[in-house]
Amino acid sequence: MSSSNFLIMGMMILSVAALYLAGAWALARIWCKPKRLPRTNTPADVELPFEEVEFTSHGIPLKGWFIPFASATVPPPAIVLAHGWCKNAGDLLLLARTLYQNGYAVLLYDARGHGASGEDGPITILKLAEDAVAAIQYLGTRSDVDRNRLALLGRSIGGSAAIVATSMEPQIRAVVSCSAFADPKALTRDFLTMVHVPPALFSRPVFYFIERWLGLTMDEVAPRTRIKSITVPVLLIHGEADRYIRPSNMEILYTQAPREHTQQRLIPKRSHSDVIRDAKCSQEIVAFFEKNLQPADVAVALEQGGAPVELR
Repeated sequence: MSSSNFLIMGMMILSVAALYLAGAWALARIWCKPKRLPRTNTPADVELPFEEVEFTSHGIPLKGWFIPFASATVPPPAIVLAHGWCKNAGDLLLLARTLYQNGYAVLLYDARGHGASGEDGPITILKLAEDAVAAIQYLGTRSDVDRNRLALLGRSIGGSAAIVATSMEPQIRAVVSCSAFADPKALTRDFLTMVHVPPALFSRPVFYFIERWLGLTMDEVAPRTRIKSITVPVLLIHGEADRYIRPSNMEILYTQAPREHTQQRLIPKRSHSDVIRDAKCSQEIVAFFEKNLQPADVAVALEQGGAPVELR
């Protein structure tokens, strides 16, 4: 074969390799680009008092709503709600109302790249976890909540981010993770299959680009990895009929979590989108926070075998 033929063959191989990597980058970028859904409602639509708030997460402005709970005795506990992919703060207003009715202040916010909040290139689970941490830290600056009784609840990727955030932020006293995935690699392979791209052929370069954006490996940031180090109470909730993120994800998380302070609840006949609106799910969440966001003196008394104290 002549040298010119070798050169042509080499250029063809390089062109195919470049197209392959460009395709993998495009797949990774599409996977990490949520569709922005504008808000169409406010807490007023569910008869809640609220204050428009803004805080930053790694320099990115995040917009949200703070729902105060006026207590005649002590500042109330406060709960941050983290929405799912392509959603916004309005997605969790019904749950916010339930928590408010049970004596909690609530902070809802749009994660970066979502709703009314700022852009920040490819959106990863780590960025969403950083946003949840920023929301908790914002609550820590307010005098109208009990800064020692802050908790986090997330749904879908917000639930996965809530696990990662709790592994990062010591101010979080309890966490509820609803419909979360356990392994971002497995979820990415499912995405490739869904768009009819062979995971065996494209998963490794797609992982490479995502890990470049993360600054960590996907295994290091996986909820199944991060849950191992959580030392506060955890409630895992999943819909029995969830076909998007299957209930087996909850089993994986529960298997990896410290058993002494982790609970799991499977909600019958509920799917990925409607589990958070289920009455049983709401009851589980309220009971969990009621138990784990007691004032310090009450918590100590209960640990020492004292009688429960009626707070409201």
